[in-house]
Amino acid sequence: YKNGACSMQFNPIPDAYAENGWSTATETAVVVDGNGYAIDGLCQIGSSSFGFVNAESKPLTISNVTFTNAYVNATGSNDVGVVAGKAGGNVTIKNVKVENATVIGAANVGGFVGNAVGLVDVQNSSFDGNVTGSDAAVVGGLVGYAYASSLKIQKSFLTGDVAKGAYVGGFVGRIENGNADGSKV
Repeated sequence: YKNGACSMQFNPIPDAYAENGWSTATETAVVVDGNGYAIDGLCQIGSSSFGFVNAESKPLTISNVTFTNAYVNATGSNDVGVVAGKAGGNVTIKNVKVENATVIGAANVGGFVGNAVGLVDVQNSSFDGNVTGSDAAVVGGLVGYAYASSLKIQKSFLTGDVAKGAYVGGFVGRIENGNADGSKV
């Protein structure tokens, strides 16, 4: 990202086509194991799908990866995050770091995932950066909106700013139809 533009626009890995050397998509899930690698400079500007992977219709498990210098600007769009804009099933994030990131969206904006459905489990993970929404947005440092039966955040932290929205939270902007029992931070 330089001077208001991406040097290369990154398109999310679609949930139906996530087959490559270190991620698999099945009929039932998207699984990404970064094997300790770092992804530097993920950049997305516009109003379509956002995040590293599109898991809109499937559960998502992502682990062992670091995102550095990510810039995701979806000023007019919902469901915005560095890892995934939306995850349509259970979400597991384990040993994931996001460093020096900027995430901007209209609604359901999170450092990791903008909109998560089902069980949300974040373990040994961290986000460093800024997350910003519109005045009516749901904004969270790790997860924006969680429509969840259960939410667990363990040994994870956030540094940076989470700002502007109707529902704003350091870790999660809003939990609906669920609870955070068993969370340890």
